[in-house]
Amino acid sequence: MKKRRYLTISLETASLTAFILLIDVIGKHEGFFNYSFNPYWITVFLASVWWGLDAFLISSTEFMVALMFSFYFQKMPLDPFTFSSALTIGAVFGALFGMVGETHKRKILRLTYEIEEKDGKISEQENTINEMQRTLEMLKENLFLEGNGLSLIFQRLRELEVSDAEEMLSRFVEVLSDIFEVKSLSIYKEKKGFLRFVVGKGKRHLPNSLKPEDSLVIKEAYKKGIGLIYDVLLSEEIKEYEPWVAVLIGEPGNNEGIIVIEDVDKLSRPFADYMYAIAQWFHANFENAKLITSQSAFKHKLTDGTWDEFYYKKMKNIYEERMKKFGIPYAELCLEVNEKIIIGLIQEFRSDDFSTIVKREDGKVTLKVLLSVCDDKNKELISNRLKNKYEDNISPLDDC
Repeated sequence: MKKRRYLTISLETASLTAFILLIDVIGKHEGFFNYSFNPYWITVFLASVWWGLDAFLISSTEFMVALMFSFYFQKMPLDPFTFSSALTIGAVFGALFGMVGETHKRKILRLTYEIEEKDGKISEQENTINEMQRTLEMLKENLFLEGNGLSLIFQRLRELEVSDAEEMLSRFVEVLSDIFEVKSLSIYKEKKGFLRFVVGKGKRHLPNSLKPEDSLVIKEAYKKGIGLIYDVLLSEEIKEYEPWVAVLIGEPGNNEGIIVIEDVDKLSRPFADYMYAIAQWFHANFENAKLITSQSAFKHKLTDGTWDEFYYKKMKNIYEERMKKFGIPYAELCLEVNEKIIIGLIQEFRSDDFSTIVKREDGKVTLKVLLSVCDDKNKELISNRLKNKYEDNISPLDDC
């Protein structure tokens, strides 16, 4: 490879130098010494920039040989000063161009190597994925059906709390994580075109809020009910982080949200099929739980949009339990509010944020707000936003 490279450089530079020598001799230009720019330098400069320092050495040698031929054919006396001056100028600028060319050459070689290396990894991953698919198809008949596995799943699911929809979600995540040995499982609910994290277990890489189209796997699940990472790998280009599996809780067009799995020990299509079947069972039961929850909760909601103290404490206990089990943060915000803006202020919060009035005094209301899936940083942002909007009508309190 290296010999071929040197041969190519030599032939190309020799051809150009010979062409310039021919013009020199026929036109009797006497080596172009009387010109401000010597055309023999063209070969040196071009070769140096294009090929690097090794081309500089080859073209410089050919430059000297061509000048000697020019002296010989035109019967010129050899002037050491003129000869050395032309060589020196060509050598200095040729060396500079050669260093530039060498830098670019090395960069091109490095990038070429990186591309080849990545292409090799992609090819290796594709082979691995194909092999996994073949193996998984062989295991499809007996996966998750050994022993009493399926019976155990539904036995555990029947024990879910059906009188509280939110508690049902938490326990559902816990049951699935334990039975299927899922290291990272989350449930997102869709509202106004956005998916918002509700409850989960394990380390997550996806944000708390995203659009379905932000993930190819989730986008596939919204079309077919199930999305798998290796389907996406074989069909589309991945630009961002992708979960391993996503299944709808319900069906496309009629769902409660989506189950997103980012890490699991046993990834397979049968696993995703069973998760989808269980999600459909859960969807039907969750609809009933929501109905029960809404009927029982309605009597605790007041006309101004706040909740009574009993229900507020109940929801706080649920959020506290979720934080212990799953690490889902929540926050409490204390505000002193002008009584006239209380209804409008309540509408600033999300549907799963709960507020209760602690006391009323002289046209002022002390309000306590329970913020779901919220850390201290976001709590501060919410407080500042409300303060900027309502100005003197609202004052954050350290405690209430």
